[in-house]
This record gives sequence, structure tokens and C-alpha cells, in this order.
Amino acid sequence: MFHRPARAASFDSAFFQLPDTLLVTMDYAGRVERLSVGLLEVMGYDPEQFHGTPFVEIVHPDDREATTARLRELAEKGETARFPARCRHGDGRYVGLIWNAAASAEEGLIYASAHPTAMSLTDDEATVPDAYLDGLTGLPNRSLFLDRVEHTWQRSRRRGDVRFAVLQVGLDRFKLINESLGHRLGDLLLSHVGNALRSVIRPTDMVARLGGDEFALLLEDIRDASSTLRVVQRIQERLTLPFTLHEHEVHTSVSIGIAVNHPDEGSGEGGADETPDQYLRDADIAMHRAKKRGGAGYVVFDPQMHDQAVRRLKLEMDLRKAVDLGQLEAFYQPIVRLADGRLNGFEALARWRHPEQGLISPVEFIPVAEESGLIAPIGHWMIGETCRRAARWDRDFPDHPPLTVSVNLSPRQLIRRELVPEVEALLEASGFPAERLKLEITESAVLEDADASLAQLNRLKGLGIRLSLDDFGTGYSSLSYLHQLPIDVLKVDRSFVSGVDGDGHHRGFVETIIGLARHLDLEVICEGVESEEQARILREMGCDYAQGFLYSRPVAENEARILIASGVGS
Repeated sequence: MFHRPARAASFDSAFFQLPDTLLVTMDYAGRVERLSVGLLEVMGYDPEQFHGTPFVEIVHPDDREATTARLRELAEKGETARFPARCRHGDGRYVGLIWNAAASAEEGLIYASAHPTAMSLTDDEATVPDAYLDGLTGLPNRSLFLDRVEHTWQRSRRRGDVRFAVLQVGLDRFKLINESLGHRLGDLLLSHVGNALRSVIRPTDMVARLGGDEFALLLEDIRDASSTLRVVQRIQERLTLPFTLHEHEVHTSVSIGIAVNHPDEGSGEGGADETPDQYLRDADIAMHRAKKRGGAGYVVFDPQMHDQAVRRLKLEMDLRKAVDLGQLEAFYQPIVRLADGRLNGFEALARWRHPEQGLISPVEFIPVAEESGLIAPIGHWMIGETCRRAARWDRDFPDHPPLTVSVNLSPRQLIRRELVPEVEALLEASGFPAERLKLEITESAVLEDADASLAQLNRLKGLGIRLSLDDFGTGYSSLSYLHQLPIDVLKVDRSFVSGVDGDGHHRGFVETIIGLARHLDLEVICEGVESEEQARILREMGCDYAQGFLYSRPVAENEARILIASGVGS
């Protein structure tokens, strides 16, 4: 139903006088109470011409039955409705309009707003064409939404003082809900969410489903940015209530991106070169920023976000070229045995030598690789390259004790069915022994799909590969499932190791992990060791291995060979 009925008077004065707003109010019997200035002008009517007469008298005869049914349903159920109705112009022709109507029970009125559409509403069409509606929710789809945004944008350019906002709404954790409860209940949830969004907007606004779990809202004729935030608040309040899907009670939250035009600052966010669909693009960028912050919140778009998105897209395109052209390199950081300071092996780390920007940090490009799916070919190349190099070290340094090599395994790699046969083929091609290859996984990688991950890890163990749990101590549930994982090594995160020589809490935490590893017959590697004092404390605690700047930063392969020859740490 129409929300905030207490503000009907302000709604009345604000909207009925706007020359571009097509608005009519009628009583529950469908008799016209008032027509807006904009509707009078567009339709060529006199101010009192239809006062007190049934609304359907101005509707095309072929559309009257459907329109009457919609208005009756509104009066009885107090909900919202969207329908097309060709209305008679003052000169006798008919104008195709899409109507949004809502009932206010407290006022006993129906508010109906309209917008012209680029669609062709022919004489035999009594409903919005299916091509413009979402089949699941019955909401307008992306095409109809953008059509409406374009009309609003054009009106803003003509008037110069019209404010509007585009919101993109994405469900948080929808994939998990869909996979755990099934697609049928997932579809039912989307329908409920669509209805909930419809219930929090005015009849002059629009909500659409863009696809998947994403919706869009167009808020027209807003006073300022705070008007949009009030709608966001209503969305969040409405969607914090649980949805009952048959016997399941589902709690959900949404991430919201907001793009607002600024007519007082020129022609809009994008200036003279702006286009109507840029607002949906900007709202999408802002929504994904909200998701990255953990969800259940909103982000208002600013031009810097677009610049960042453009840079990220360029980075992704360059990274694709880098994979194809062989611009990636493997760097190696030594892992040292604390008991005697001897080199035990290396952790291999991906580096990207960009032809224009030089060496790009993995902190910058690995997230892009994860999101774009490039992490799979990069990870495959890293395992093969590392095994080939390590097999060559065996041949070139026959007197050195056999070295291990560790390679990180991303969550996306871990769930790939092809992973195990690919790794097996890479080991066979390189001739490197499987028992000296360590694959490092993170707690989050395992938790993403615990059952599938566990099965995959057991298959890797079946090849003879050793497994390390990286960044141990930074997650929340490690202890609860640690005994189930077929791992051989715990790696203590550098955030704890850095304080081991000065913080009693950190020291106690690291000591507890080492004791736990001993109990589970696991090796322990402490990362981020930067001083002799830290190394001494860890050695006295019984830690097996260490890596960090005390011994060496990650280095290129030719420098790794020098470290092998010199016996780094000895």
C-alpha cells in the first residue's frame, strides 16, 4: 500500500504542481478527485473537466475491463499495481501510458502516476507486453526500467531542477540460500523481495528486477539525497523481517548502491557526456562496493568509484594479456629450519611484471584474478613453473638436501574438478616428487564448500602431496574442524608472529598453536619473522620452521639459486 499517508498533504502540494508529473487521485469507487498540472497539460484537459467522474471514462474501451479490475483489487486489498491503459487525449486520440497505482487506506484514496513509454501499445494489448516484464516477479525488467529512466533523465535535462535517484539492490548470500533450500524456494524468496520493495516506494516511483538476485528502483522528484536514504532505511527495515518460505524461515539482507543526479551541478554526474544508463551503471558499482564491505549496507556513488572501476577493468584486461604473453613470474621466499638455520624450501609467490607499470603487487592483481576467474590459469601455471624450477634445482645442486616448494591454492582452484588430474600431470611432466610439493590452502577456501573441499583435499593427499593450512589463527572456526582436514602443516599468521617478542597475549597464542600442532602431529611454520629475537623465541617454543624478511624477501629464480648455493640462514 502507499506508505507514509501522514505526509499526503506535502505529497499533494509538491507533486500536483510539477509540470512533468502525471498524477491522478481517485476515491475507492474510481471517481477522479484531482489531476496534476502535468497530466492536464499532456492530456489536453481542463482542471475541472473530469472531477467526480469515473477514471475509466478516459480509458480506451478495450482497456476498461482490465483497468476496472485492477482498481477494484487495489480498493479491496490495499496493495500496489502496475498496468498499461491508453487514455483519451482532449483532441480525441489515445495516448499509451504505463500506470503505477497504490491505495492509501487511511485517506480512502488511490494514487496513480503514469509515464509515457517508447513501447508501442497497440489496440489489442491490454497488458504490458511480456517482453518488458520479468517472468518470475511480474515486475518491469531492465528494458522497461531503462525506458523509464530515460524519460526521467530527459525531463531533468529540460527542467534543470529535477532530482532523481537510481538504486540497485542485491541480495546478500542469495547463492547460499538458493543452493541450500533449492531453486524453487529461491525463486519464491525473489518474489517476496520484489513485493517488499514495491511496498516501500511511492506510486510515482518504479521497482524492477534486473535479473538474478538484483533489483533496481527509480525514485523520481526527490528533494535531496536524504529522501533517498529514507527509502533505503525503509528497505532495510522491511527486509530484516524474516520471510516464511513454506516451512522455512529465511533471514536475508541487501546491499544497496545509490546514484543521484545533481542538476544544480550541471547536467548530472557525467556532465555533458552523460547517458541515462550511466545511473544504473553507477548504482551497480556502488552496490558491489557495499557487498565488498560485508553487505547489509549501502554506498552512495561518487565519480572516484567509476575511475576505480575503469582502472580495475583495465587491470583485468592487462592481466589477461599477461597470462597469454607470459608476463607473470614466480618469486621465491625461503623457509628456514629453526633448529639449525638451514634452508628447507621455498614458498612460491606470483608476481606480475607489467610492461609499462613495472612489478605489480599481488595485493593488487590477485583479487582481480579471483573475481575474473583468471586465478585458475594463473594457479595452474604457478604449480607447473614451480615444480619445473624445483626439479632443476635438484639436478643443479645435487649436494644440497632436497628442498620442498609451497604453492598457494585459491578457493576457486580448490573447487575445480580438473584440479587433481592437472596437478598429477604437472608433477609427471616436471619429474618433481609429489611428497616435496606443498599446496597451501586458507580456512576460507575450505569453508566455502566444506564437503567438496574435504573430498578434493583427500584426493590431493592420495597423490602424495603435502597440505598446509595458511594464515592459521585469523579465522573463526579452525579448531572445530582442524582434526578433519588431511593437512600436514600449520602456518601461523604474521600478525601474531610480529608481536611475539613484546606482547604476552601474542606469545601465548603462538605457543598454544605450536602445542596444538604437536598434539595433532603437524609441522609449524611461522610467517613474518623479522628479527633474531623473534626467531629465538619461536625456536624455544619448539616451532619447526620460519620465513620472513630476517632471511630474505621473495626473490626471482636467479636469486633463489644464489640462496640455495649459499645455504641461506646457516
